[in-house]
Amino acid sequence: MSAFITMLKNVSVFVLLAVPGWLLVKTKFLKAEQSDALSKILQYVGLPFLVLNSLLGVSFDKELLQVIGIPR
Repeated sequence: MSAFITMLKNVSVFVLLAVPGWLLVKTKFLKAEQSDALSKILQYVGLPFLVLNSLLGVSFDKELLQVIGIPR
C-alpha cells in the first residue's frame, strides 16, 4: 500500500506542475504553440527527477545538483 501512496504523491506533484501551463493557455496569456516548450521541460526535466526521487528516495539539494552538473 505504501507504493501506491508514493505513486499517488508523485503523480499529484506532476499534475501540480502541469496546471500552471494549462491555466496560462486557457486564459490566453500563453499561446498553445508556446506551451509546447513547457510540456517538453516537464517531460525531459521534471519527469526524470520525479522518477529518481520516487525510486531512490533522493532529495535534490544544492550539493547534489552541483555533483550531477547543474549549476546554481
